[in-house]
Amino acid sequence: MQKLAFVLSLGLAPAAIAQCTSTPGSVLVANNTSGGDTIYPSQPIGFAFPLGTGSFTDIHISDHGFAFLSNGGVPTVPAGGALTYNALTADFIGNGPCIAPFWADANLGTAGATITIESTATSCVVTWTNVTTWFGILPEFSFQMTLLPTGEVMINYGANVNNYGSTFTPNAIVGITPGAPAALPAMSDLSSGPVTADPTVFEDFQTVLSFDLGNNGLHFIPTSPGWIVLPLGPPAGCAGVNAYGIGCTSQESMFYEAMPAAGFNLAAGTTITLLRQPNGYLAVDAIPGTFVPPGAAAYNIAAGLLDGEETVALSSPLQIANGGTTSALTVTTKGMIALSATGNGIDWTPTGVEFAAYVVPTIAAMWHDFNQTAAGSGLILFEEVGGIAYVTWDGVASFAGTGLFDSFQVQLNLGTGDITIVYVTIANDGSDYMVGFRGPDALIDNGPISLATELAIGLLIQDNQVVPLELAANAPVLGSNWDLTTTNIDPLSPVSITFLGNAAVNPGLPMSALGFNAPGCSIYINTILGDLTAVNAGGISVASLPIPNNAALTGSILTAQSICLTLLNPANLLASNGVEGLLGN
Repeated sequence: MQKLAFVLSLGLAPAAIAQCTSTPGSVLVANNTSGGDTIYPSQPIGFAFPLGTGSFTDIHISDHGFAFLSNGGVPTVPAGGALTYNALTADFIGNGPCIAPFWADANLGTAGATITIESTATSCVVTWTNVTTWFGILPEFSFQMTLLPTGEVMINYGANVNNYGSTFTPNAIVGITPGAPAALPAMSDLSSGPVTADPTVFEDFQTVLSFDLGNNGLHFIPTSPGWIVLPLGPPAGCAGVNAYGIGCTSQESMFYEAMPAAGFNLAAGTTITLLRQPNGYLAVDAIPGTFVPPGAAAYNIAAGLLDGEETVALSSPLQIANGGTTSALTVTTKGMIALSATGNGIDWTPTGVEFAAYVVPTIAAMWHDFNQTAAGSGLILFEEVGGIAYVTWDGVASFAGTGLFDSFQVQLNLGTGDITIVYVTIANDGSDYMVGFRGPDALIDNGPISLATELAIGLLIQDNQVVPLELAANAPVLGSNWDLTTTNIDPLSPVSITFLGNAAVNPGLPMSALGFNAPGCSIYINTILGDLTAVNAGGISVASLPIPNNAALTGSILTAQSICLTLLNPANLLASNGVEGLLGN
């Protein structure tokens, strides 16, 4: 600690700096006092704001990080509810003029959370403060939008802004559109400073924790009809924090690839095989599979139902995870099979967050909004032949009703526990798709993969997921404590040790480079200025570093990484991800 105090007194590596997000104006709403999932009554902008071919005097702000524009309610502003938390690009362009600084399933669920607005003749500033993702996924974050009479829009993001995901949608939309009848252009990488010729500009951050604009900002300049988008850089003088890298050791218990509508990318003839292993499955796509046409006696699953789920008995137990077996399957009409007599319910909108939240082993052979009741559609069929259970989508229609049909089959070997998925006819129409497998112990969603890439080399899915050592922190504010919280500590380790540096190493340096036999573990800080030891209390420890109230430290950087003891590797050490703290106010 004395060495740390000495280093802090001298000052640390300076970072790029530029105005902390303030919260000017009057409070529009606090702590979801109106119930949340809301588009609030109109507020005056303070001037006629030009967008597209019109100009607008009123703004209708949502707790979910977006706003519609109107003139006295014209064009009509949509109601709140599911539109607010689903964060769909179709809703972004399908209504009136819309500005989305951070449209996500996140709202004002904690104490101190507010939306404020300050409208003058020269600017309209809207600030979302202490927002959290639905179900309270921390940390809280803040962002701010400023409209100017020129049609320019500026957005500032606090350091913690990210699409942390939720039960409903993991994504976040950032952009501007004149709204209906706008068409959706190709998505832009807003951090790259794009120049567009389309009146709509946007980026949809579809993967959890993929938002790359935290502690930064965007300046949208209209060129009628297009946009110039410029980065604003980090706000000056503000404390911030950023987690980077991945801790160790991680054992995956699920995989999936999310595919947008008309984006199914597995060709007809593709076979995915999950070979049962002592402690999991080895998933590959190199073993040829053969489609077995359903017999005349095959049983129609959820007969006559568009949205149905039915449990079917197996003649002998199927080996599944952790040495257990199941004597039944629960099949949905939406392309999923639960390896259990209990299913997950009916859902026609596939998302990774929902997949990870399921509580039984589940095959998403082709999770999609199917409709076996449509005219011309085939059926969803079950039968057993020679010790193999077959579940077949035999030319089944999409709910979209395009007249195209999908055929694929899941084959479950009751003797070995192996699972094979054979894709026969691919319609690639309608709504979104997902393909994957979720084990019984999938505690976290690490995001989608590329099946073509991963299955080509073999993907090991463990029955028991091991969650890596993780380090998180608040922003290091001058005159307060920098609290460093380590989680997923191995039970045999009495303490965690958090080391401090002054620069990030990202990507990390494998620990093997320093002679430690700890596969998957990396070093994420550049040096050791000192360390903090904290007691392991139920897998969690908190170490606190007092930050001097010294203005000279503003803009300096501290980095941190934790370790603990383990028996999971020969080095007997686990290492966390890295955390970078920007000192400030």
